[in-house]
Amino acid sequence: MSIRTQTLFDSKRAKFGADAATTKFLNVFMDALRSVKGDVEIQCRLDFDVPDNLREDIDLDEKYYPMISLGIDFHICTHGEWLLDDSTVVERRYLLAKRTARMAAMHDAATTGKLGDLS
Repeated sequence: MSIRTQTLFDSKRAKFGADAATTKFLNVFMDALRSVKGDVEIQCRLDFDVPDNLREDIDLDEKYYPMISLGIDFHICTHGEWLLDDSTVVERRYLLAKRTARMAAMHDAATTGKLGDLS
C-alpha cells in the first residue's frame, strides 16, 4: 500500500483554504513534504522518496498517513503564510504522531537480541 500524494495535496489545499494560490501552495506543500521526509528518516528510521509530482504516490504504508499529514500541516504552518491553529498545538500533534510512527516502524523491523528474535 502507499499514500496517495494527490489526495494528500487536495485535503491540505482545502484545509488551508489555498484554492486561489495553487502554484504557490504546491511549492510550499512539496517543500513541507521534503521536510517531513528529513524528520522521518532521522527520528523514525523510515525512508521514502519524495514524489516529483502529485501523480506519484508516497511509498509508505497507509498506517503512516497521520504522521505524514500532521507533518505537512506543521511545516506549512511554520512557513508562515497559511496558518490553522496555534503552531504549538500542531507541533504537539506532530510529535505524538512521530512517536507512534517510530513505535510502528520498530515493531515492523526484525529485532534480534542476545536471546534471538524478539518479535
